Amino acid sequence: MAMILIVSHVELPNGTAHRLAGYLQREGIDVEFLGLPFPGNMNYHEISTLTERKFALRPQMNRRVSWLASVSNFFRVRNFIKSMHSDLTGIQVIACDPLSFVYILLSNVGCPIKKRILYFVDYSAQRFVKRLSRLLYGFLCRLAINHADYVLTTSEDALYALRLRFSQQLLSTQTFVLPNLPLPFGGDVLRDSPRHGVIYMGGLKREQGALILPAIIEAIHARYAEIPFYLLGDGPLRHDLEIQLSGDTFVHFCGLVDSVNEIEKMLQMCRIGLALYEPKPSHHSTFGDPLKVKDYLYAGLCVVTTRRPIGSKMDSPFVISCPYDPIKVAQSVITLIEQEPWSAEDWHPQSDEIVQSSYRRAQTVLESINALE
Repeated sequence: MAMILIVSHVELPNGTAHRLAGYLQREGIDVEFLGLPFPGNMNYHEISTLTERKFALRPQMNRRVSWLASVSNFFRVRNFIKSMHSDLTGIQVIACDPLSFVYILLSNVGCPIKKRILYFVDYSAQRFVKRLSRLLYGFLCRLAINHADYVLTTSEDALYALRLRFSQQLLSTQTFVLPNLPLPFGGDVLRDSPRHGVIYMGGLKREQGALILPAIIEAIHARYAEIPFYLLGDGPLRHDLEIQLSGDTFVHFCGLVDSVNEIEKMLQMCRIGLALYEPKPSHHSTFGDPLKVKDYLYAGLCVVTTRRPIGSKMDSPFVISCPYDPIKVAQSVITLIEQEPWSAEDWHPQSDEIVQSSYRRAQTVLESINALE
């Protein structure tokens, strides 16, 4: 018997790696997921595996503790592989970042590894500001690419950026685009029920547009004072946002929600979803596949986003793309508020095609690399 092991550093629940693991499980594949705490300055970390997940806040690490976390992660991966079932004939490993791949490369113990797949879920061309960090990241990328059987990215943009920097290493490696998958909502999300709210789903941090949220909400409430806003997520800016928005009784801080069912219920209360991305070349959202846009569409929401990848197929009357400016975002939301409410019959064909195309692409890619064998 063979299986797939997915290894990833995890910042938040329900990220790209979690969704891939869930999709493989629904396809009947024997899959294990090992989430590792980030050895850097992240706000959340996962401390368990797919079957029993738990997330926790933690303070920022200093450099020495960060290196110790890297060493600890290596032994966590090594021991996990070593302890895998003896009846397995081999495993295919999908490492979702270069450092996780290096852990796998150095963990050739116990169960034989049949295939090593490197999946860049968060690649960016200018990931780090400090020169030493950039050099180390480049070294890890080259090492991982050189030893990978396949290299995957979440978008054509990310693959193009990867080829620009690592053209020599990628000459002898097969590459594929495996897009982000929407959350597996199971209810009747497209039912014709009253929806009034606006929701922001994601980390409350600068890169995901949280800095401009107060100005957006103020501009919208100047026109429609009783439109409820739901901020679904947590992060380093939450405390400041709570202070800035403390006088607005129609703003609800929902915190970090892990349950897909709970996320689905909250989205069903809303009509419009915000997908905000600060235009910053060092952040992976500049290159990646817009994950939350698919979640909103799948749940029956209209979307206002500040970014759409080049060549994206997300052209839809239910998606408005605007500049990263709070007034422009607010105007786009108001435009959607003033439109006639859509019906499920109007909505379903377009939103369903956007979502299902991701699943079709995923199945094609995974069959090409024999991950579904």
